[in-house]
Amino acid sequence: MKYLFLLLTVTFWGPIAFSQDIIFKKNGSQIKGKVVEVGTSEIKYKMPDNLDGPLYSVDKNTINKIVYENGREEAYVTDIKDPENYAGQLRRAVKFDFLAPLIGYSQFSYEQSTGVGKSYEVSLGIIGLGKSTQLGYYDNTLKNVKRKQAG
Repeated sequence: MKYLFLLLTVTFWGPIAFSQDIIFKKNGSQIKGKVVEVGTSEIKYKMPDNLDGPLYSVDKNTINKIVYENGREEAYVTDIKDPENYAGQLRRAVKFDFLAPLIGYSQFSYEQSTGVGKSYEVSLGIIGLGKSTQLGYYDNTLKNVKRKQAG
């Protein structure tokens, strides 16, 4: 009789108790609910105890995978080499080391992107353009020697 009751409980209440989708987040937490919509940037779901209630959403970048109630899984992996992820970014940059003049030099750089994860950079450093006009160092006798910067 005990086994019959267990069999009936698993047969009738098991699917009701486990008929929900599980959203696995990248931080290790899980969200149990009913997935309503999978968009391009977010996933919308409802809580399992209130299917007529509000619609919640979670950013797709924070999701590892979704396991649906029928057992099907959808994995969301961000490919760092996908050019579509960098569609709106600039391909060229001009840089200036703005703190460098405080210590006696100036540096200007140009960077060009040649592809996903690849770029080249050209820099020009000028010694002597800045606030500090003399460069100090210690010679073999440990006395401070001042030299005029140039370069």
